[in-house]
This record gives sequence, C-alpha cells and structure tokens, in this order.
Amino acid sequence: MEENAWPVESINKIMKEDYILVSLYVDERTKLPKSEQYHSAASGKKKKIRNVGARWSDFQISNFDVASQPYYVLMSPNEEVLRAPVSYISDADEFQEFLECGLGKNEALK
Repeated sequence: MEENAWPVESINKIMKEDYILVSLYVDERTKLPKSEQYHSAASGKKKKIRNVGARWSDFQISNFDVASQPYYVLMSPNEEVLRAPVSYISDADEFQEFLECGLGKNEALK
C-alpha cells in the first residue's frame, strides 16, 4: 500500500490534507517501562505485554479483533470508526474510494 497507493498524487493529497496519519508498528521492540507493562488475554491466552510493538498489537486485537498487517482504520476526531477497516487493497482507485468514503462519513457526523 505504501509503495503502490500512497504515492498516487490524488491519494497522497487526501492523506496529507484531510487525514492525520497514525502508524502503530507492531514490530517495535522498544521495552516498555515496568510501570506500563501488563498482562492481556485479548489474543485468547494470557500474555505479558513488555514492549511497544506488543502493546500496539494488543490494542489492535482488543479494539478490532484482528491481528492483520497492514490494517487501515479511518476514525473521526471523536474516535468513531468511519467505515469498515481494511487489511489490504491492491487497487489504488479502490483505496482512494476507501479514503473518500471516510471523509464523507465524517462530514455527515458534523
């Protein structure tokens, strides 16, 4: 997606001007301070969350019941999901439609 769709001028414009991009890297191995480490059962078994990537993975599983990468979620400033999240869209036009649908839903919420 980042190589095929994001560089498309119209998609890049939407992402830069109409969205705030937040990337959660589940492979980030930076250790969490002891005070931020915790146990989670979100994946079906009790697991110690010790690093940043595990925390983001737990966040995704806990909130969206999915552990897919990449995973795109469009949210309003009030943290409302604007349309069904997607894992991967191979077609740039389809990804643009995904982004535009989220913008339309956000406008309707205002």
